Amino acid sequence: MKLFYSMRFVPLSILFMFFSIPSCLLDDDMMQDPDIVQGSWHTQTLASTNVDQTFTLYVYLPHAYPRAGYLYPVFYSLDGDQKFDEVAEIVSWKIARGEMPDTMVVGIGYGDGANMRDRDYTPTNVADQPGSGGAENFYQFIRTELIPFIDNKYQTVATRGGRFMRGHSFGGIATLYGLFFHNDIIQNFIATSPSLWYDNLVFFDYEYNYSVNNADMDVRLFISMGSQEPIGMPVMFLAFVDQLKKRNYPNLKMKSWLIDGKRHENNQDIAFEEALKWLF
Repeated sequence: MKLFYSMRFVPLSILFMFFSIPSCLLDDDMMQDPDIVQGSWHTQTLASTNVDQTFTLYVYLPHAYPRAGYLYPVFYSLDGDQKFDEVAEIVSWKIARGEMPDTMVVGIGYGDGANMRDRDYTPTNVADQPGSGGAENFYQFIRTELIPFIDNKYQTVATRGGRFMRGHSFGGIATLYGLFFHNDIIQNFIATSPSLWYDNLVFFDYEYNYSVNNADMDVRLFISMGSQEPIGMPVMFLAFVDQLKKRNYPNLKMKSWLIDGKRHENNQDIAFEEALKWLF
């Protein structure tokens, strides 16, 4: 089967080495080099009636997709316009090195349109965030439009155990929103540097309300924060993690990581790599 390599993913140094090798030497073993990103990617649009928005989807497929009889787990990745490349690179490298199974990535973005993350990733409307409070509509898009579309189009694990959600900052609280309100369709969550300060610590209320109404939380959660993030964020993070731990949910599997020396803007990739190591 022909291999497809996304040039968008390959670092310039690797591209130089790749094109410096005589074509007669590029046999199948060479093409399996784990330092060369393998797989294919494409973009498409999906119109949502729940959000009244046309989203741009960035889809990464591992090498040799589709494998006969194999069902692919799916990573749904927020901030797809900005972070899809890095997320897909990391997933591809780990697959090539045998550190995780073949897995798809679906980046959710807005393409050339206005970035509406302040609307879609926030759960409540607050005065200093005009248009905020659209997280529930966004998750209705995910559960009733996006997931069925992906499951029908691709060879996926069409159960909650095969679905992952990741997000950073506002994307981090959007991920936690799914944890509390939509964990019946997604079981695995990666929330890095979540904006727990949002709307007077509303996510602490969500956690408490969940504990009142539920005896268990059957999910896997990786949650992290840089130790040098804006004042107060690491403290909120530790308090939130402590609150979750004290519930003693029988089936909650959680890893928390306060990343020493990292700031808000420079911890995403290292946190995501650590999350994948833990999840797989």
